[in-house]
Amino acid sequence: MCESTKNSLDQLKLLTPLLPEIPNLVDLISIPDTIINYNIPNGTSLGFKLLFEDKVAVQKHFLSLGSKFPTHLHENSIECLIVYEGKLKVTIDNEEIVKVLTPGESINIPKNSTHKVQALEDTWLIGVIIPKEDGYPQ
Repeated sequence: MCESTKNSLDQLKLLTPLLPEIPNLVDLISIPDTIINYNIPNGTSLGFKLLFEDKVAVQKHFLSLGSKFPTHLHENSIECLIVYEGKLKVTIDNEEIVKVLTPGESINIPKNSTHKVQALEDTWLIGVIIPKEDGYPQ
């Protein structure tokens, strides 16, 4: 190890006690505004708030294999789902539109459209809703 790297590591060790403690995942789950544990049938669904403003809300979302988010709608908001890991089946307007999303694919759900989703694999996605709607993400 070169001398400058060793000195940097020594300095970091001295500073570490001054850094704020980093919460672990278990601690974060107890913070209701950070992680949302959706109570859905057939699996686990966790939402992680990324942005929550009047004009837009963004959430990182995990759905375990087999999880089903029941039929619902957003009366005044457009929702965009972007899958980056896994496979997600999206059904819009009572089977009129059915699309299976894989990593890199997205779908825009028009306002006032009924829709539901089902994870065909453990799935990670980003959900965006414009404008923010009461209850999303919650």
